[in-house]
Amino acid sequence: MEFDATIGVEGAAVAPEVPPHIGRYRVLRELGRGAMGIVLLAHDPALDRELALKVLIAPEDAQNALLAEAQTMARLSHPNVVSVHDVGQHDGRTFVAMERIVGVTLRSWLEQRRRHVVEILDLFAQAGDGLTAAHQAGLVHCDFKPDNVFVGDDGRVRVGDFGLATRTWSESRGGSGPARRTGIFGTPAYMSPEQAEGASIDARSDQFSFCVALFEALHGVAPFGGDTFSSRREALRAARLVVTEPLVDLPEAVEDVLRRGLSSRPDDRFPTMEALLVALRAARRRGGLMVPSVERCDALWRAGAKDAIRQRFDAVGLRFVTHTFQHVARHIEQHLGAWRSACRDAESLVAEDPFWYADALAHSERAFQELAAFVGVLEHGDPTEFASAYRGELPLRCLREYSLPESTPVASPRPPRAPARRRVAELVRNLSIRASMLSVLRSPSALTLANDAVIRAEQLGDAPTLAEALHVAGAATVLSGQRQEHGLELLERALVVADDAGYTLGSALSAIELARAHVGLLAGVPTARQGTGAVASLLDSARSALRRLGSPLRPETELASVQAAWLMRSGDAASALQVVSLALSRLEQAYGDSAPERVPLLLRRALISAQASDPQAALQDSTLAVEILTSALGPDHPGTAQALDFHGHFLMVAGRLPEARVIYDRLASVLDGTPRIDAVRRAWCDHKRGEIAVHGGDLEAAVAWFDRSLGRYKAISSTLHWNAIVGPMDYLTLTTWLCRDLDRARDFAEQAWTSSQGMSPPPSFGRFVRAALMAEDGHGDAAQAALDAIAEQKEIIPGAMGGLTMSVDVWRGRAFRLSGHSREAIECLERAMVTVDPICEREVVEVMADMALARMNASEPFAEDGLRAVIARAESAGLASMPYLEPVRTYLAHAQRA
Repeated sequence: MEFDATIGVEGAAVAPEVPPHIGRYRVLRELGRGAMGIVLLAHDPALDRELALKVLIAPEDAQNALLAEAQTMARLSHPNVVSVHDVGQHDGRTFVAMERIVGVTLRSWLEQRRRHVVEILDLFAQAGDGLTAAHQAGLVHCDFKPDNVFVGDDGRVRVGDFGLATRTWSESRGGSGPARRTGIFGTPAYMSPEQAEGASIDARSDQFSFCVALFEALHGVAPFGGDTFSSRREALRAARLVVTEPLVDLPEAVEDVLRRGLSSRPDDRFPTMEALLVALRAARRRGGLMVPSVERCDALWRAGAKDAIRQRFDAVGLRFVTHTFQHVARHIEQHLGAWRSACRDAESLVAEDPFWYADALAHSERAFQELAAFVGVLEHGDPTEFASAYRGELPLRCLREYSLPESTPVASPRPPRAPARRRVAELVRNLSIRASMLSVLRSPSALTLANDAVIRAEQLGDAPTLAEALHVAGAATVLSGQRQEHGLELLERALVVADDAGYTLGSALSAIELARAHVGLLAGVPTARQGTGAVASLLDSARSALRRLGSPLRPETELASVQAAWLMRSGDAASALQVVSLALSRLEQAYGDSAPERVPLLLRRALISAQASDPQAALQDSTLAVEILTSALGPDHPGTAQALDFHGHFLMVAGRLPEARVIYDRLASVLDGTPRIDAVRRAWCDHKRGEIAVHGGDLEAAVAWFDRSLGRYKAISSTLHWNAIVGPMDYLTLTTWLCRDLDRARDFAEQAWTSSQGMSPPPSFGRFVRAALMAEDGHGDAAQAALDAIAEQKEIIPGAMGGLTMSVDVWRGRAFRLSGHSREAIECLERAMVTVDPICEREVVEVMADMALARMNASEPFAEDGLRAVIARAESAGLASMPYLEPVRTYLAHAQRA
């Protein structure tokens, strides 16, 4: 015979035929029947209402006891207990008239659809309140199970079916000890050990049954295994719980309450049902279940911790470090204020529909972990290192950034089992610290730590955590400039893992980071994966995922930045400007027009405007970026470095060389005042000073600056990508060639050529000069072959064709001129004049000079007028001292003598 542990085992008499009337009640129809009785829908003519009528079919010798218990229940009034209106006997059988509940049993409610943990806990807490009321009235239910709990359409829970209830004390017999019943009664799957043994029971037996039902509702399996009544009884005796992994979103404190309530010895359980419910509700609050806890956040940033961090930053003795703490502290307090507001909103939303809000609230837990990690960096990291890398924005997400999911799944599987919460939480926290180090400190150790997190996440087996670990490790690898193909592989794997796990935010962030990496690689860093389709698909995927999350602000901002960069690579400057402007508008609405969070996008828009030949718009945005960061962080803060660099560059391009020189002098001062100097940016600063000198016609000063820049780069060359070294070599090649220091020019050209072999770099000054030197040495054909090879590579950068084509035509024209092919030179230089940037006067003068010299060589009429026009243009632009003009002056002198 098969064993069904959900069916009661009390002996039952044969169910009687249903009469048309029972007492004064008119029977309408049968609602259901069980081992202990039949439930009928009946009409009460006296009060003109429908009610549920239960006719007990227990053995005849139990009728009187059951009648007494029903009479006791009739005196019990509680919102979570089925109300008993009347009891009596009809044809020798006890009947109980109860309120009619329009709804379903707890078992049916659990099976209707996937239920979130908070819904289950709140519903069981109501049922527990009903049991508590019964216990306080002197009753033990003896058969608590999901089939005997009713969930009304009004959301109220009622405990019913007290057909087996017994008094806590044997009052009718005048006894003073626990009540006893002979034999085994109740439902085996929910029986306490003492009930299964037929021993004395009290209210703690109901407590055990309650915890069995709750465990089953949360985990989907009964707490004690056994296919037969005897095997289950053995498991009960040994307190041998089935092995299950706790749910990730279930606080361990709730598991602790369940374990205590399921103790095999009654004395090891809670003393009362009320005590169990107090512990259960406290565990739900302490665990931050569903509703984020204000107390958890306030505890992170308590006065003692804040003062200790302030002292650590003040002890450094540098103004910008102290200023950094003050700015960070204000940011964190604003963040906590938003969190408190979000907590208040969440309370009401959870009450309406907890599962609907679950996805957004899952991000709130991640946001808390990020805040905890960030505070940990402040407490334990190096204040100077932190302050040097800080740019005025916290890498934190806020609950308010995530709105409700669009819809609720109607029928989906039960929540998946996951690894132990404590271990998952520990790893997520460690990951948060790594992410903070990567985005705020830009620490070299972030890569090592992130790779270690991947290994630990793989061992743990939690998919969302693994997705985050892979994301952090992939981003760190790409950012390091080393093993970039491996970084791409990590990001691609992160995207797949997040998608498979249904981790929407993880999918979006990984897609954004992967697209960012591809856009960077398409700018010229070597890879075998260049192409347009991958980036477009990734951006679409990220956009769709973020839309499902309600378009959270920070990830949307990151997406806008990457999308704009991609549109620029595709040659669509207008769309790129539109994307960035919309994102800036959202940031302004959220944070105000002077928030440092706006700076990265302001600089992105400035770069787009500059590339779209709108230098005034570029300068307007870069000026605003410098003003925002100077106001927020102070004029000497390293966090202003990037904005100063962009601003100085745009001033230089616009021909405002004295102002550009002042900005780069300020940048050098800021960097030199930082103990942990940004060596790469410091080398770049000298490089830009050299460019300013080139544009100003001071080639000797330019050579000195480029020499200094190259020396700085070489000192840190082991940590750099090859492009960092080739850059200053390019400019040294150009400037020494223009200064007619041909031996050094040849040396630098060969170094740049050797360094870039096999890496398919974008065309560079060094390679152009190398070709020009070939032409000057009489190797015109070799020079043209080199220039043809450069011209073929312009497809590497889709859309960025204007400046590149101009450069190839300029240098090809020079090579033709120097090798005596004047007609070909004129043809190339005429094309170059169409595409040359009119803002850069030096380039205009140089192309005009080459054109005039080529026309002189071709003996064109009025060529001498072209030479005079070059000199006039140079003098009006303040470039009369350019060494490149010497051949022009020489030709004019010869012409005048002739």
